[in-house]
Amino acid sequence: MGYQLFHTSVEVSIIVKEARTQADWTIESTGYVVRGEVTELSLMFVDDNIISDVILNGQPAKLDDGAEMLLHFRVPLAKPIAQGETLVRQSRFVETARAGQKISDVTYASGTPTENLKITLTAFGNVTPLTCKSLLGIRQVAVRDLPNATVQQIENTVEITISDPQMDQMFVIT
Repeated sequence: MGYQLFHTSVEVSIIVKEARTQADWTIESTGYVVRGEVTELSLMFVDDNIISDVILNGQPAKLDDGAEMLLHFRVPLAKPIAQGETLVRQSRFVETARAGQKISDVTYASGTPTENLKITLTAFGNVTPLTCKSLLGIRQVAVRDLPNATVQQIENTVEITISDPQMDQMFVIT
């Protein structure tokens, strides 16, 4: 069937609080509609943690009733975005660890073709060098070893830049 969107740029910013029980996420994406029209903004999660305060382009998103481990948040658009038109999406949400647990890693995966992806994670508290890995199917490699990626860590912040990440490629920072 193919994809409806193409992202020219996606910038992900994650701030993990000192207690490592909560993380604030911001995702800004720019692209265009390649097929059909877009009538809603949506954000999906497969996550063991609690996701709350989801805002898409300034509007609170509604959680769909869906599968147990799949969280799907949506915001209808007042005016559909037609094929060939630009789509800009700003997403914000809070990830909270379940009671008695900590956030041990953060994972970002895009189900949309993307030209340029940048992930910035700031972890407060006692921080050792952060490990960045890429998962594609059963293959796992260090992000530093990908020919299309750069990784830079300065103190408690790591920045990953990837050009043309593969579809459904996951990036995990621990």
